[in-house]
Amino acid sequence: DQIASLITDKIGIIIIDTISMHYRLELSQTTEGYEINSALARQIANLMKDAATHNIPIIVTSQVYADFKDKDRVNIVGGDILKNGSKCLIELHYTNGIRKASLRKHRSIKEYTIDFTITEKGIEKKR
Repeated sequence: DQIASLITDKIGIIIIDTISMHYRLELSQTTEGYEINSALARQIANLMKDAATHNIPIIVTSQVYADFKDKDRVNIVGGDILKNGSKCLIELHYTNGIRKASLRKHRSIKEYTIDFTITEKGIEKKR
């Protein structure tokens, strides 16, 4: 909730790793999910506002879990709060030695998936 007060002209990007970790912890300790969901939604809304106000990208990662009905799909911990509160969703996979990045949501780009490798030069699209 206090990230906005820490942003200066020297900040070019904000990365929040595993935002859902604390969400899951809080949910496991209470039966009042509404308050926890509201807090997460407020944090995402504040981040979106900060990104727009300061014109900086904000990257948020989240934990995922296997879909109980379709084992080839994953669901985001934080569900619709994170899906609806995000402008862009990218899903990363690593299966059988193959890395994939799937664009799941974007306002002007259709969904697609690419294979990639991590090399000494950085991230490269696999041909």
